Amino acid sequence: LDGGGGNLELLSQGYRSWEGNNVGPRIPLQGIDKVSLGAAADASRGAGRAVRDGARWRHLRCKEELELPRLDPSQANGYSRALVLCVAYTIRLLEAAWAEPKAGASEMLPERHLTPRARSSRRLLGSDVLQRAYDLVGHGCEDAHQRYRAALALLAASPSNAAAGKPAAAAAEERQTGQTGQTGLSESVRQAIAEDGALLERCSRHARRQAARAFARASRRHWAVRRRIEF
Repeated sequence: LDGGGGNLELLSQGYRSWEGNNVGPRIPLQGIDKVSLGAAADASRGAGRAVRDGARWRHLRCKEELELPRLDPSQANGYSRALVLCVAYTIRLLEAAWAEPKAGASEMLPERHLTPRARSSRRLLGSDVLQRAYDLVGHGCEDAHQRYRAALALLAASPSNAAAGKPAAAAAEERQTGQTGQTGLSESVRQAIAEDGALLERCSRHARRQAARAFARASRRHWAVRRRIEF
């Protein structure tokens, strides 16, 4: 359990039980890979807004967090807040690195020097980025959950999983021929996939809900900004 692996990884290493394991399955995060993480790491040592964002990015150890993004079974929603924040800060750092100098010039100024419109736009960015971070996590959990469901369907169709419906004589014959070990392993794999699948489903549902809330907050701020500008 100290190896840092998920349930299936522990099973592949010979563990027959993963009770108490607080390492969840890995999830794919579209657009976040070694190249983008390297670019974010470079941007975290930049100037302007990247100074603050970069300090938070390094404090949260986001490079390590996102190299192997995983769920956290100890969390009610299935994932840690650090995972979402790391995705959000990575997006901000990459946007800062790719922004044109003219477009990003106002963001280099202290907030007290910004116009009301630029100041409000900067605040809007936080909610927008947070929404995209939740969307990425939600998509990753949903994609992984679909693969886990497909794996469960394959296991359910395998001959070894039909043992539960066999008569006692057939079960006794399996014990004599040593086939029960294979059946037991198949059942362990099924349980591990089912537990991870439930965690992925919980993550997807919660992340989608949080993304919708972040979008609603950003929309309210957007209309508040427009009203201030118009009047």
